[in-house]
Amino acid sequence: MKKYYLFLTFILILTSCSNPSNLQPTTEEVVTIVKESSEPTTPPETSPATVEVAEPEPEPSVAAMIHMLSKDALFKTIIVDANGALALEQTFASGDYLPGTSYAQLSNEDDYALIDLRDLAIFPAEDLNTLYALIADKVYHSDIVPFKDAESNLYGYKQDDQVLLAPTYTSASQFIDGYAVVMTGQTYDGTSSIIDKQFNPIYSSDEGILAFGHGFFGQVYDFNFPFNNNWYNKFILINAEGKPLTDEVFFEAHVITDDLLLVGDHLKHWYIDGNGEKVVSENTDLLSLAMNNAIYWTGDYYLSVDDPYSYSHIGLYDGSGHLLYNSNATTLPVIDQISDDISLEHRTIIQEKFTTITLPKLSAIGHPELFDDFNQQLLDNHYTQWEIESVEMVSSEISLDFDSSLHGNILDINLYYYWYGFGAAHPNHSQETIHVDLTTGLSYLASDLSSREDFYPYLTQLVQAQASENDPEAYWSIDEIIVDATTQYTHTDEGLQVYYSPYDISAYAYGYPKFDIPYTALEGYLDLNSDYYKALMAQVSK
Repeated sequence: MKKYYLFLTFILILTSCSNPSNLQPTTEEVVTIVKESSEPTTPPETSPATVEVAEPEPEPSVAAMIHMLSKDALFKTIIVDANGALALEQTFASGDYLPGTSYAQLSNEDDYALIDLRDLAIFPAEDLNTLYALIADKVYHSDIVPFKDAESNLYGYKQDDQVLLAPTYTSASQFIDGYAVVMTGQTYDGTSSIIDKQFNPIYSSDEGILAFGHGFFGQVYDFNFPFNNNWYNKFILINAEGKPLTDEVFFEAHVITDDLLLVGDHLKHWYIDGNGEKVVSENTDLLSLAMNNAIYWTGDYYLSVDDPYSYSHIGLYDGSGHLLYNSNATTLPVIDQISDDISLEHRTIIQEKFTTITLPKLSAIGHPELFDDFNQQLLDNHYTQWEIESVEMVSSEISLDFDSSLHGNILDINLYYYWYGFGAAHPNHSQETIHVDLTTGLSYLASDLSSREDFYPYLTQLVQAQASENDPEAYWSIDEIIVDATTQYTHTDEGLQVYYSPYDISAYAYGYPKFDIPYTALEGYLDLNSDYYKALMAQVSK
């Protein structure tokens, strides 16, 4: 599934070519704002500025730094090239990209490091405060450094190892372009402030404040996540004094220059100038990216990735959004060949920043109408009623994906639902299995395997017996575990596997309770002459 649980974040980074200097044009060389002529053909107030597209640079090499789950169920950060090969042998427990730069901070338990990903140089830090000093010096070129007091867990600021401000804040950022963002009070109900280098509060708010650099900030809208510049925070752009640039609500802001920003909501990206006015770009390479791509601005380039698990598509764009390099330039539809004449297409019908819905579409050579009703029913259930929300109303992350398995002429299609409500303790998910007869296009229920009215009560009896034998304390109530027409199941080589989604019969931590029911246990209950059973036992030409 796409989405990436909250903790499965990923970060993009830039590595050097054989001649690194060729990869570091100044922003001014890449992006220019072209004002209107003195005799415009339309009124000046309605004619936006234009972003000129620079000539593409030679193909650079690109890598992605990704948080992923290892086989031993531990998180680790790896650095890979565009083909997925390791660019650095060392792995890390965690890593955080520093926005607008080609640097990242890394950690392994109590060990920290700063890495310059242009040449993969690593600068070790013996503790967190040493890391803060490295970042201030090498990344932001600031002589004022935040530090954390081990005793109080509060933050203050130092200069040349001399304390300028005693530990005062719950959190404190680096000084970027002369400003820092600090917080007093608790994470969810504290006060955030923009301060200058004399530690004077310039603007304060009970909501969170995000720092983007060049004097641009985000006033968090609706909900404040305890992570600066978090993927889920929506905000209004403000200046250091708290004055809104525009009343539009954003999920993304990448500051390119003092007078150019790339912004995005849950549906699209676009450019605005330093006053919040929309700027029209003649280049749409970057702007045409799907909103579930993660974009990062390194100070010279945009980097994008569309899959944190397989990193199958890594893109590099210059400051005007012109595509320089694409690790997977051709995107083909995913089609599974089920049999000689039947195929299953993966159709992504909705792709927003927080919503990706991919549905199956069955096709049969020589019988184009065979699966029309089935395909339409899926659309009716999962797409036709879908309404695009305004950015102000977006409050959750949703995805729907699927896989399949073949059993005789019965195709099991497993639909996987994922939902994460912003601010929820954890995501929720569930599964549904559809059983399709590839010879008729019809879908079946378990009761179609039997002509007996007591088939479901008998299945209930078998499942309850297994639950009692396994771990009776794991379920809310064994007597309330039932099997009926809404109960989900899949086929195995030996029989049926009944399963329940989290919270159906047990706590979330128990996942998907499963109960195997062999065909031998169903003797006397199966209708051997039913179309379902015959299709299940058929041999399929592959």
